[in-house]
Amino acid sequence: MALTPSAAADYFKSELNDIGMSPTGFTKWEGWKVFKRFLQKHQDAADQGVSVQGVLEQSPDGQDRIILTMMQQCTTGDPGEDVPVACIGLEVAFAPREAQPLDGLELWRFDFSDLTEFVTAVEAHPGFRAAVNANPLGSELVRQEV
Repeated sequence: MALTPSAAADYFKSELNDIGMSPTGFTKWEGWKVFKRFLQKHQDAADQGVSVQGVLEQSPDGQDRIILTMMQQCTTGDPGEDVPVACIGLEVAFAPREAQPLDGLELWRFDFSDLTEFVTAVEAHPGFRAAVNANPLGSELVRQEV
């Protein structure tokens, strides 16, 4: 089942609300758990465009951040023309000293045989482990049009 951007965003927001967490209030593993449930619900989608990435964001004001991004692509769902139209996910910001091993993390679902193997690789990554044990500076639910 292909995800429409609005349905995916609504579902994700609802899941966060169900555990008492706002999209701007990431709590350690809880945001990741919600994201995993979100992926499991839609794992039969033809598209497997799921990624977890960590990048150093250098800002002009000198307040650099490491951003952990957990994204699921939404596609048109058209047979034979199933193309990405948007990405839905969470972005979580950390101070560089809190999550330095996270910088450079880039894992994609299609590099693994199944969702379980992908999730295991993400959870085993030293950068991801550092991030979920660090204190986030902020987070937000993201919807990016492609």
